[in-house]
Amino acid sequence: MHPCIERNRACRSIMHKILWVRYKMTAMDKLFDLLEKLINTIKSNGLFILLAILFPVLLYNFGAGSEIINDLATTERENSNLFVACSFIFLAISIWCVPTASIYLFTWLTRTGESKRIVILDRILDIYNAKPKEDNISKQIEIQVRYLAVLPWLMYIVTMGNVFHGKKFMVLLVAAIVLMIMLLNQLMRSKTDRLKLIFGRFPIWLKKFWEVITITVGVVLVFLLFQIKIEQYYDHIIIIANIFGAMYLYLFLLVKETSEDFPDDDPRKTQLIMQKTLIVHIAALVIAIGSVIYFNIQQRNGTIHAISAITVGTMLMSFFILMIEFLFTSQMLIARIMRVGLGDTRLRYTFYRYAVGATAILCIGTVFRSCNPHTFRKVSMEKQYAKDSKTYTDLIQRRPIDRYFRSWYDQRSNGGKDTVNVYLVSGQGGGSRGAAWFLLNMYELDSLNSDFYRNLFSISTVSGSTSGAQMFLASKELGVLDRVKNRKEIVKEIYRKNYLSSAFYGMLIGDYIECLTGDQDRNYYFQTEEMEVFKKAFKDQNVNADAVDDFFNMDYLSNYKRNPYRMPLFFINSTVVENGKKVVFSPVRLNTSLLERDNKRKPLFTYYEDGYGIFRNCEWSRNKGLPLSACVNASQSFPLVNAYSYLHGVGRLADGGLFENSGTSTTSEVYLALKNIIGRKENEDMKVKFTIITILNGKIDDNEAVNYKRASILNTLTAVAKNPF
Repeated sequence: MHPCIERNRACRSIMHKILWVRYKMTAMDKLFDLLEKLINTIKSNGLFILLAILFPVLLYNFGAGSEIINDLATTERENSNLFVACSFIFLAISIWCVPTASIYLFTWLTRTGESKRIVILDRILDIYNAKPKEDNISKQIEIQVRYLAVLPWLMYIVTMGNVFHGKKFMVLLVAAIVLMIMLLNQLMRSKTDRLKLIFGRFPIWLKKFWEVITITVGVVLVFLLFQIKIEQYYDHIIIIANIFGAMYLYLFLLVKETSEDFPDDDPRKTQLIMQKTLIVHIAALVIAIGSVIYFNIQQRNGTIHAISAITVGTMLMSFFILMIEFLFTSQMLIARIMRVGLGDTRLRYTFYRYAVGATAILCIGTVFRSCNPHTFRKVSMEKQYAKDSKTYTDLIQRRPIDRYFRSWYDQRSNGGKDTVNVYLVSGQGGGSRGAAWFLLNMYELDSLNSDFYRNLFSISTVSGSTSGAQMFLASKELGVLDRVKNRKEIVKEIYRKNYLSSAFYGMLIGDYIECLTGDQDRNYYFQTEEMEVFKKAFKDQNVNADAVDDFFNMDYLSNYKRNPYRMPLFFINSTVVENGKKVVFSPVRLNTSLLERDNKRKPLFTYYEDGYGIFRNCEWSRNKGLPLSACVNASQSFPLVNAYSYLHGVGRLADGGLFENSGTSTTSEVYLALKNIIGRKENEDMKVKFTIITILNGKIDDNEAVNYKRASILNTLTAVAKNPF
């Protein structure tokens, strides 16, 4: 081979290696630049990022998140979908807007001259735009705010894709969104100069209002997309409308960052920015505060369920972001600008900065130590004394289970001639799904057997099924169920309602407001909502509203005192947070000793806490009743949705499913007790046939094998995370 050819090949090989090395170095530089941007962004805006993505993350991981999203997948929910989209637009504006109103607050509190406002705004704009001047406080590169502003909405869209069509569709959706963002970025890079020229030709009125016009047009277009009501494809339409809205918003923010109303050297530029950003910031604060007030009014009126939980959560996150920035982070930043950026070292700015920091720490402490006591709701028993003409001792007295069962049996055995079918029912936990399934099955059992309710001795439930049991007992005791033609519609009416909006509002801010105006919390409103929805479900049957109030709100034992041996024993299972023990609310005494073989006596329910009995043993509880709805709420205190209420002498009560989620452990104890009672000599005449029914709505246990993982310190963290106590 010719020597020249060999040299050319060698040169090409060397050049390829050099280009490959340069490519790798360029890629590494980009990677390090990205890491630097990410770290700087987290340092500067980590709290706001956390607040912004918190609710979408909860939706993805929270068990009820799919129920919340599926609730929107019907054509009659187009307005709810629009409000959800608008809430994400507002969240983006809350993250993106410049806190100009904070400058006015700072200058007023520190008695700083008005002439400094423009100067402070100029420095803040440099920091917020991640393009600081050389003489500014610091020069650090961050991820552009447009990505952070639109991120929560994109996370919601991805979660929708997963809920509606599964993980494969979700992956494709993520890829499509990334591709669209890259195309928009590329388009804007090629049109930057042209955009500046176009914006420079705008008349003054359009320079002032083009942002408002653009956002309004976007909302209208999204609204029109939601009006395409094709039922079988509406889940696709929802995703398309949200993607369009998110990309439209991203493009708006991209144009806003790229465009300029006036050249940099024009003094009108900063003045116009001051006017526009002040109006936007004040408007955002007013809308955020107004939303909280509106939600509070709706909760008190019992109508907050009409608002999607996504809208409530997103608007509250916007409220927190705006208020934290307005009162704390921007105030500390401006104080630092005055001292470091503008060289004003007067003591007032140092003192102001530390005062703001101390106030922020105090507020954080208040959040972690809730000012709402979350005590178990109690009611006065004076009304019950007057209505039942009985004394306090009569109303709280519970019979031992053996004597109660004997009396119950005698009323049904026709003088000992008949064999009594004794039904013992258990209900598995499972949120609203478990409640609806339990109620539906109990209605079915009642319709198939006319003697079912009369011979139903006990119901033991956990979590959601406890709510279903309460609704079943109420409909039977109040005499309205027999008038119902379609019982399935009753179940739908009760459990298709949105109970989560009130819960999220109470958890995030409502409980803190309530501690200033009374002793209610989200548990109280949850109990009230369940009672009101029962009235609404049976309004066609002319249900007596006062009788419903009494059933739900009078003392747990009141229904057993009015009609002895009629209503089944309702064993309500809960869990003590402090020690992990099981708590049972029982209409009979659980610490009864039964005669065993060899004349040895064995106590019942040795591993359980007798919730009602412990409460009554304290003198402090005199003349106070525990409402049935509050006891039911204690059994279904799902984490986050409900607060763990404190019952005097017992502890803070959590969801009964934390101890055992089928309700069968209490039923098994009751069954063993009844078998022992029947085995006594004095009860040899009893003819009993037991039927034990367990209503399940899901798996009791996951039998899948747990794969091996290398031991690490993370095992301890995993154990802590999985342990509810």
